[in-house]
Amino acid sequence: MPKDDRTRSFPPSGGPRRPPARDEVRIPTPREIYEHLDRYVIGQTSAKRAVATAAHQHLKRIEQRRQGKATLLRKSNLLLMGPTGSGKTHIARKLAELLEVPFTVVDATEYTEAGYYGKDVEVMVAELLFKSGHSIDATQRGIIFIDEVDKIARRSGSARTGAGSRDIGGEGVQQALLKLLEGREIFVPLNVTQHWNKHDFVQVDTGDILFICAGTFTDLHQVQVDRQMGFGSTGRRMGASRLRVKELIEYGMLAELLGRLPVQVQLEELTPEELYRILTEPPDALAREYREALALDGVDLELQEEALKAIVEYSVEKKLGARALRSIMEELLADVMLLLLVWLDATLAQTVLVTREPLSALSVGHPGEVTYRWTNPASRRARLQVREVRPDILGGAQPPRAVRIPPRSVTPERVPVIPRRRGRETGGAGGFVLDSIGPLGLGRHRVRVPLPWDVVVYPPLVSVRLRASVAEALRRRDAGIKPIRRLGEGRLFESLREWVPGDDLRHIDWKATARRAKVITRQYEAERRQQVLLVLDTGRLMTAEVAGVARLDFAVQAALELAYAAAQHDDNVGIMTFADGVQHFVAPERGRGGVRRVLDVLAEVQPKLVEPDYPGAFRYLAARNRKRALTVLFTDVIDRFASDALVANVATLRPRHLPLAVTLRNPELDAAAAVRPTTSRDAFRKAAAEELLHARDEALGHMRRAGVIVIDVTPERAAQAVVTKYLDLKRRGTL
Repeated sequence: MPKDDRTRSFPPSGGPRRPPARDEVRIPTPREIYEHLDRYVIGQTSAKRAVATAAHQHLKRIEQRRQGKATLLRKSNLLLMGPTGSGKTHIARKLAELLEVPFTVVDATEYTEAGYYGKDVEVMVAELLFKSGHSIDATQRGIIFIDEVDKIARRSGSARTGAGSRDIGGEGVQQALLKLLEGREIFVPLNVTQHWNKHDFVQVDTGDILFICAGTFTDLHQVQVDRQMGFGSTGRRMGASRLRVKELIEYGMLAELLGRLPVQVQLEELTPEELYRILTEPPDALAREYREALALDGVDLELQEEALKAIVEYSVEKKLGARALRSIMEELLADVMLLLLVWLDATLAQTVLVTREPLSALSVGHPGEVTYRWTNPASRRARLQVREVRPDILGGAQPPRAVRIPPRSVTPERVPVIPRRRGRETGGAGGFVLDSIGPLGLGRHRVRVPLPWDVVVYPPLVSVRLRASVAEALRRRDAGIKPIRRLGEGRLFESLREWVPGDDLRHIDWKATARRAKVITRQYEAERRQQVLLVLDTGRLMTAEVAGVARLDFAVQAALELAYAAAQHDDNVGIMTFADGVQHFVAPERGRGGVRRVLDVLAEVQPKLVEPDYPGAFRYLAARNRKRALTVLFTDVIDRFASDALVANVATLRPRHLPLAVTLRNPELDAAAAVRPTTSRDAFRKAAAEELLHARDEALGHMRRAGVIVIDVTPERAAQAVVTKYLDLKRRGTL
């Protein structure tokens, strides 16, 4: 290409353009103009030749006038006629790029005759003035492309007869264009949007402005139906026959207007082969354009030949020429572009770090709090959609929540934790599903952050402490109750107090009586540091539920309260759990350490649907704990025969140990036995319940006759009943 084919642009703003030096002026030849157009415009050979010749003549005329020489050359305005999508606007735009002049595209349908509502034709020159940066010199050498000029043809029936009519949007616009095309000094508004302001007008000479008019003239066949003229005809390629001036006049164009458009170029309909070349060959081809657009985001777009041919076929069906190619490409790649934008936005999302502070002890039904620390090392704010996954004992998956972290900061977040059930979780499920939202809010970068939990959920502790403290207060207020001494057992001195009627005379302290001049007696407390061993049966009998809660949970709560009460009385507390084998064994220990170890076992014990091994459990107990202890067994019985193994093995604890069996009644079974039947079905249910309760009572009676202390209560009253029984045994010195 010659040097004038290099990429050039007109300065967007500021003052008149500096005129080039005389030796710098070089007018491109028609061949150079044609080669430039041929690089970007596919097909339309005759049209490109005509435009190149007219443009060359126009440039020579401008140069002669600029040098002040007289010339006979006249301005060669152009009229481009052809079907939509044949390249009319594209030819004019590429011509303006080569000539390095301001260029604007206007629509002829926007203008009306002077004095009516709408734009005056002078406004199109004002738009060119705006494109040239308000440089009058550059404006007077620019190009105005008037599209849809066929739409301003005379619309009245007088178009064929020549009779006058008032057509403000058609013939009136053609008449107003005559002075612009011919060349005249006119006043144009500086402000395009306020062209009625009479104070902002400048004078522009249109003598050197090149006007290129374009239209499809698709309805031209209505003028001469017999000849089937125009681009709307069928049965032959559109544009195959050259239109004559007479036909254009009959169509509704003024002869005066056509006379001021001496170069009339007719473009042909593009063939499928030419449409395919438009997609691939020009430097600004659509395929190259989309490849470059996606390459900016790091995506390599590959368009196969079969796909391009399918696009061409679809474009031919739509009959929109090259314009249809872009619409089809946009339609096909719209989802790709959107997905790419979403992906790009997601890649810009922030990466954050999260840590969890150590948890304090949690208990069922008591809300706790966990603290997370979110770290954002980036320079942009992080927007997160967080879904937390917790162990089942803490509620499992949590509802999503939004987290905002300022740039380069650490943000603490405190989240409530409400345990669902007791248990222990060490290194198990836990973590986050983080959706980091991109800057545009379109894409999200999802990552899974494992954050295992190491947590123990204990049984409810509030009620335990409350009941234990109340029991301790009542115990210390029992000042006048005389403890019953059992032979062979000792007593521990607690304090001195004033004698009251009913106290044992043998407990009077005569030395203290003499010093205080009143009768003083010794106060004894129950023996301390005795052994209390909690034994929990976790077999199948404890898996049944009462009001939606497993029986074992009631037993755990009762055992925990008994452990607290024993620790407050300075007794040693231990625990053993068993099902088909011994699961846990903690030897009795003193104080808070013993209670804590018992609490750790109670937190994780779970029932199993297996038959309990009573002989093995009690043999293990006899071997590991030889010191006398209050052995509290939490279990249940069905009938005497099903509970023979339990009864026989519990009785073996005597006389070394003091066995106490806590059995949990079924409230539903009691209610079924007490109801008055109204139907035969209710009668059968009542009879079955009474039979089960009678068999249960026989089994419990057999245990009592074997020397086992039995507490048979409903699950809700088990804790209170066992603590009360323990305090009674302590007061009587049974151990």
